[in-house]
Amino acid sequence: MSNPPKKKSPEQLNLLSQLDYSTRQVAVIRNDGGVGRGQTKADRLSSITGVYSMLPKRLETHPLGYEVVNRKYQVGNTHPVLIEISPAVLTRAAINDDGVKYTETYHRYPSKHEDMVEEALAYQVFNKGKGVATTDIHIKVEFTVAELVHVIKTQMKTKISGSDVLLALDVLASSKLVLRFEGDGARAGIQRTRITDYIDVERKGCEIIRSCVLHPVFAKEIAQGNFRLHDLALQGTLKSAYGRDLLKQLTWIYRHANDKNTLVLNGRESLQNSACGFNMDSKDRWRTLERGLKELVKSDILSKYDPPEIEYGVINGKRMTVNKHIRIWPSDQFIKLQKLAYWSENKAIGIEV
Repeated sequence: MSNPPKKKSPEQLNLLSQLDYSTRQVAVIRNDGGVGRGQTKADRLSSITGVYSMLPKRLETHPLGYEVVNRKYQVGNTHPVLIEISPAVLTRAAINDDGVKYTETYHRYPSKHEDMVEEALAYQVFNKGKGVATTDIHIKVEFTVAELVHVIKTQMKTKISGSDVLLALDVLASSKLVLRFEGDGARAGIQRTRITDYIDVERKGCEIIRSCVLHPVFAKEIAQGNFRLHDLALQGTLKSAYGRDLLKQLTWIYRHANDKNTLVLNGRESLQNSACGFNMDSKDRWRTLERGLKELVKSDILSKYDPPEIEYGVINGKRMTVNKHIRIWPSDQFIKLQKLAYWSENKAIGIEV
């Protein structure tokens, strides 16, 4: 007879690598009392991933007509992600000059509202436990419009109407997002909208319970443990678009934050990877960077940043600033927040830290 298999220790059983996909997706950040509520301000926490959550999926300025917007996301020497964003094609009631009603077609690109609604959907899954995972690329969430309005108002500090949320949901369900992951000379393309299977489930009183499925890349990253806890309420206090994007970038980088974890920020890369983008022809290209850094210092996310090291280049015969490398210093508050979030993250999946 063969020897019976050795039982795994509790530590082994609790390791993130031992959790099945479904458990990782739904149970990782369910703050239902076991994640130190009160100590970590768990109601503020949601989840971001290392790629999908960082991608510049919204537009700060919108083309007038139908146009596919191309972007590239790349950190250091990693393989880039090529992004194509198409506008949603929607319809609405209109009246012509003769007073005749008709239905007109119009285009709408994803904006900050779509980002906030998508983040509120993720919050419903990971903070309120309203998600169901059936496979490693499938997270279904149930919600009401009132719940999303509440999350955006209380956590993101932004006023939004129910009609704005409904419009954002229509855009998320209609605007095509193409992601091409380049590596080893091959391209793998994923063509999806940011939410799918968006339907009305049932009516309860005055509310309609709706459901949708989140993007498969986001779900896959959660399944693989490629996530961080993120303070949604802190993000909501920031006014500048670049400041909010930069906070997410820093949250991802500073998982094990301490006062020695200074970082030399590649200014051009950080801007290119944000929804603001980087345009050498824009006079505001470096002002956006400066405003974002100043806001993070004012919000006590950074304690300071050093004067930039300027990288020059020659463009059209002119010597110009082509990049700025800036050493940044996380604040004590941000360090503490990241340590507590890391503790919560592990506590949620049963790892004692």
